[in-house]
Amino acid sequence: MTRTSDSSPSDSHFLSYDIGLASALTTLHFELLSLNRDNPRKIGFLFLRSPELDQAVQEYFAGRLLVDARSFFENTKMLKNMIFSSAV
Repeated sequence: MTRTSDSSPSDSHFLSYDIGLASALTTLHFELLSLNRDNPRKIGFLFLRSPELDQAVQEYFAGRLLVDARSFFENTKMLKNMIFSSAV
């Protein structure tokens, strides 16, 4: 599931629960602002919204987004480490 953050009064943040999308955006050098743990059953990935990020998200879901495979894999591992190392 992908959506904007409910806690943000503006459209300045982008929140996704999709680790694949978060890995792709991180691979494209979009800054991950934080992990959202508001829901105890899943982790959200919070990014700063921009027109470029919105375009990348559209391309991801259309199957047209291309990223370096090794970087994508490394970023997926990094995100998983962030999730589990800070789980309390």
